Formats: sequence, C-alpha cells, structure tokens
Amino acid sequence: MTWLDWLIAGVFFLLIVRGYRKGFFQQLLDLLGSVVALIVAFYFYPRVGAFLAGQLRFSEPFANMLGFILIVVLLGGTAGFIGKRWREKHKNEPVALFDSGLGAILGGIKAAVILIIILLTLASLPFDFWIEQIEASSFANDLLRLAPLFYVIQNHSLPANLPRLVVSPEGLRVRKIIPGRLEEATCFACGTEVEHRGMIRKGLMVYPQTYCPKCRRVSDGCLTFEGYHAIYGKCPYERLGAVGLTDCKIWPNPEPTTVNGKCPVCGRSQ
Repeated sequence: MTWLDWLIAGVFFLLIVRGYRKGFFQQLLDLLGSVVALIVAFYFYPRVGAFLAGQLRFSEPFANMLGFILIVVLLGGTAGFIGKRWREKHKNEPVALFDSGLGAILGGIKAAVILIIILLTLASLPFDFWIEQIEASSFANDLLRLAPLFYVIQNHSLPANLPRLVVSPEGLRVRKIIPGRLEEATCFACGTEVEHRGMIRKGLMVYPQTYCPKCRRVSDGCLTFEGYHAIYGKCPYERLGAVGLTDCKIWPNPEPTTVNGKCPVCGRSQ
C-alpha cells in the first residue's frame, strides 16, 4: 500500500465512525437540507437579493450573494437542527442501533464522493507527481472507476439549469452542460447533429464523447455550438471567428476545424 492508500483508508475510517455516531437520519437530513438549500438558493437568490438591495440599499451583486448565503444557511441549518433533535430524542431506543449502522454506511458513501471529487481535481492538475501517485494507488484507481456513476447521479439528480462538475483540459470546472443533452448538439464543422457516446474512460479520467457521423470528428462537446456555449460561456464565433482553427484537446482529431454555419444557440454566423 502507498501513502495515498493509507490516507484514503483513513478518510473512510473517520467518516464511517462519524456517520455511526451521527446516525443515518441526522446525516440524511443534513445532506437533503444542503441539497435542497442549494437548489432553492439557485432559484430564488435574485428575488431575495432584490429585496435586500431595496431594503438595505446594498449593491445588486452583494445583495444577490448575501441572499444566496442566507437561503443556504437558513434551510440547511433548519434541516440539521431537526436531525439533531431526532437523534437526541431516540438515542436510547432500539431504533438507534439500526440508525447508527445505516449512518456508518452513509458515512462511507460520503467519503467515496468526497474522495472522488478530490482525486478528479488532483488528476486534472498539470503536475506529474499527483498523476504518478494516483496511478500507483490501488484505492485511488478503484474510486476513479466509480467516477462515471458520479457523473450519472449528478446529471439525473440536479435541475437542468444548475451547473455540473466536469473535467476539462483546464482542470475541474463547474459548467452548465449535461452530457446526455449533447445528443442533440450541432457540429460546428459541418452542421450535423452529433451522437453522444456517453462517458468514456481515458487514462485515469472519464470524459463525455460526441461523434459526428458526417465529418467523423470526436470531441467532449467543445466542437459543437451547444457544448461550446456551455463550456466557455460564449459563442465559438466570438472566440475563434470564422477563420480560427480549433480542435478538442481531450479527443484530438486528424485535423483542426474552423467554425461554419449559423449558431443555433445565439444565431451568430460568419
């Protein structure tokens, strides 16, 4: 075992023990409270921000940020308080042992999710040291095999307008792109709808892969109008123009391409 294996084992041990002590119900309420709080905050922070800006005369950006934080803290804190009170009330009852056992399992699941995110982040950094350490760690490789499942869960559990955690050549990024929706994306090299092949493993990482049946280009979505908008937040014409050459860094093609045709997202063209 490498030092990274021991570290991963230690994280699992600590979170499993912590999960056993807190119990399943309290952890579940904490988790659901946090998720619901984030979802509600993404939907309603502009309204709360506008109210705060009008009442307290704050600037709009600061009021929006404050509104987001207030929603998360209030909803998450309320759920956590309910879970803690339930645990204290039932700690001497027979159900407490069952609750603790399930809590330990949930603690292990939380450890796996946290470690997968950390390992994806480290593996995306341009440092050979971390790549070598992760490749040498059997536990790290086992966890990264679960990464496709992690992407599937976040894509099916989060609302469509919430950003996703994805891996890119620039590292781990939060982007408003759902890999499954790349099936309907338009190749900006030839204007054909691409096929989404799913999450494909490449080395330590997994990436979405699209295939254009006409020009046979593959990419992680960056060679489609819809994917480019989601990844970079702008039209490929704005960044590349009509003559700039580009290619996918994750799934390179024999030749780079220019941007052609009308963008179905923003309507721009050559």
